Amino acid sequence: MEDLELIDSSWTKEDIDTILKKLDTTKEGLSSKEVEDRIAKYGYNELPVTKKESNIKKFINQFKNNLIIVLLLAGILSVAIGNLKDSIVIFLVIAVNGVMGFLQEYKADKAIEVLKAMVQSKVVVIRDGVKKEIPSRELVPGDIISIEDGDKLSATVRLIEAINLQIDESSLTGESFPVSKAVVSKSEEGYPNTAFMGTVVTRGRGVGVVILTGKDSPIGKISSLISMEDRGSTPLEKSIDNLGKKLGALSVAISSLLFVSVLIRELLIPLPLRDALIESALTAISLAVATIPEGLPIVVLVTLAIGTQILAKNNAIVRKLAAVEALGTTTFICTDKTGTLTINRMSVVAALINNEFLEPEKVDPKKHELFFKIGELCNNAHIKTDGDKLEVIGDPVEGALKVFARKRNYHHHKVERIKENPFDSEKMMMSVLIEEEGKKTTYIKGAPRVIISRSKYALINGKLTQLSEKEKEDIILKNREYAAQGLRALALGYKEGDSEEDIIFVGMAFFKDPLRPEVKDAIALCKKAGIKVAMITGDQRETGLSIAREAGILGKEGMTLSGKELDEMSKEKFASVVKDVVVYYRASPFHKVKIVETLKEVGEVVAVTGDGVNDAPALKMADIGVSMGLIGTDVAREASNMVLMDDNFNTIVTAIREGRRIYDNIRKFLRFQLSTNIGAIILMFTAIMTGAPLPLLPVQILWINIIMDGPPAVTLSMEAFHEGLMEKPPRKKDSPILTSPLYLSMFIGGIAMGLGTYIIFTSIGGELDHARTLAFTLFVIYQLVNVLNCRSFDQSIFKIKFFENKNLLLAITASFILHVAVVYVPFLQGFFHTVPLSLNDWAIIIPSAFTILIVDEVRKYFIRS
Repeated sequence: MEDLELIDSSWTKEDIDTILKKLDTTKEGLSSKEVEDRIAKYGYNELPVTKKESNIKKFINQFKNNLIIVLLLAGILSVAIGNLKDSIVIFLVIAVNGVMGFLQEYKADKAIEVLKAMVQSKVVVIRDGVKKEIPSRELVPGDIISIEDGDKLSATVRLIEAINLQIDESSLTGESFPVSKAVVSKSEEGYPNTAFMGTVVTRGRGVGVVILTGKDSPIGKISSLISMEDRGSTPLEKSIDNLGKKLGALSVAISSLLFVSVLIRELLIPLPLRDALIESALTAISLAVATIPEGLPIVVLVTLAIGTQILAKNNAIVRKLAAVEALGTTTFICTDKTGTLTINRMSVVAALINNEFLEPEKVDPKKHELFFKIGELCNNAHIKTDGDKLEVIGDPVEGALKVFARKRNYHHHKVERIKENPFDSEKMMMSVLIEEEGKKTTYIKGAPRVIISRSKYALINGKLTQLSEKEKEDIILKNREYAAQGLRALALGYKEGDSEEDIIFVGMAFFKDPLRPEVKDAIALCKKAGIKVAMITGDQRETGLSIAREAGILGKEGMTLSGKELDEMSKEKFASVVKDVVVYYRASPFHKVKIVETLKEVGEVVAVTGDGVNDAPALKMADIGVSMGLIGTDVAREASNMVLMDDNFNTIVTAIREGRRIYDNIRKFLRFQLSTNIGAIILMFTAIMTGAPLPLLPVQILWINIIMDGPPAVTLSMEAFHEGLMEKPPRKKDSPILTSPLYLSMFIGGIAMGLGTYIIFTSIGGELDHARTLAFTLFVIYQLVNVLNCRSFDQSIFKIKFFENKNLLLAITASFILHVAVVYVPFLQGFFHTVPLSLNDWAIIIPSAFTILIVDEVRKYFIRS
């Protein structure tokens, strides 16, 4: 994707009088009548709204997968042959699946709407020659608006006035630090005379004429772009869809073969043709339905829903249920630095006072009072208190000085500020003239090189010491050492009277946006789990590399690239190195799109973070787009799968853990359910092939299917996260949900249960109903033991916390009680063709059922070996 030009260059290259004439407006603003005409022409100042699916369509979409279609056909067939009991269960499963999926998506959309409501919606405008506050949606091209410190711009404007104006454009351009703005008559390069919709004023004030609104603004263009893109299906959706096709085909094949086999057998008895057909059809459809794990849609939904609840508690809103599981396939995370890896708040991390470098805790207001005084008085930031939280309004570096003082209980009494010389990009310094007790003093702060070059003296332990050129150079060298660690610095000084020359140097403050405390462990866990992490930042090289090293992203290995180097690199060359690059610095959101696109082309499953408008295409393109809830824009949130309410990288890792847990638990369910199905098929076919009576009647097969698709199977999806999951590399996104080792485990279990039941059934002797009841009960108890095996693919059940999944134990108990009722309650005996079992029968059933545990423990031993 090529870099987009933010706006037509004519808006920045023409002088302001030409712009006003072009817009048919004046500095006194528009009249109310002109505003009405322009709203009719340009529309309201609103972003293009992506056409939302209706609730009915969302609900219908829940049924668009092969497994559900196969279940629908099975349900219809059951109705056709009069088997209403099973058809009711099947249709109930389908309905629950649809309702749960719809409700989750509905709740997620509502959560996003709440976030949208948090944006600024008022603006001060000059209309009919009078200043008034209006809803921002009513702005039109030609309006004259007032811009103040802290404002979020509601339209794109060409500046008419700019007083010490700085704007944070990171949401649009990726630039980390505020950009200085000025009233430049013409701009041949960049946008110094233009302020963009969605950006935030960090310092100063101004006046501007609205040139672009809504869909015509840069934000609007990008919003339109992402609304036309489609992300496609997640790996889980594809896997389950493919599984549905295979099981559907298998179900048809098994039911056809069994129908023919049973029909031939029944005709040989002999039975009337009609009775033989019905009996054959009932048996075939019963076993065919048993072949399909109709509990799978519910298990997937329950597992995903539990995952979304866990993530919600961990500050993540998931917009699509299936996106939770897709996180588990992530192989590469492209993360922003500011606010995601760092806390998004500049802090004083060191100071140079009395020619000595001090840690923050050693800087004392009593010993170093003048250092705090300059930082407090030569400062335009404000601190807003919200409980224990201190919120900075204004420049983040100035705010850091005030927070540093506030936390050390320093607060200077109010004094008269006579004059301010604001910071500008040429002088690289700011000064204020203060009168206190009849004495005037100029307090100064700015770039170290500028302040030190203007300094004549240094204040050392309360005494003035003349600074030699060598001493000045030594201080600047020390500053460079700190700058190489990614720190920003401000030098502080003062001068008696009204002057910025022959300054008395007091010290330097060093600033950093600190790493979040939990990030280092999260990065280490990603590496352990085989997930690569790359940091993409608009910051300069030293700042980016410093944070990357501290976080553990950049070690002895790993490449770094600047945005410029990326632009100059051929597509082929970049594709050959993209997996090795761990830090991109001086990079824009458009570079992020190129990075994500290339990573996907070389086979990586990419999760990418973003907060700005220009991040939206990358968020949409990524396999998993992760937007920020605190500092993110609406456009970014709309483009993402998941919204982080705390903007924290650690939450992404938590989501990946949850994605892996979900996928693992779905596989546990499939292993359990399909081994049951294999066992039933082997049992029935073995009996038919050997000429033995049918060990299970159709109603008994359906009972096994209903019980096993019920509580025990579903509660497998509630298994807790096992730490070993984050010690394995990510699975390939195109790998099937059922792998060869899993198939082998299912066949071993199915053969053990099918043949075990057949042997007991044919050797027990006596009445057929008694032998059938014993076989029926044994097969059920096999499942209740086997569900414990399925808690782990390779770990012994004796090493897993037995009571950790209490829901599973309750489900096993409930299923056992229900089956005992089927065996002993007279009404149910007639329905299921059972007879009471004696204690001797249970003495055969229980030990036999536990052979499946021994068989699987042996298999697990060989797997671990």
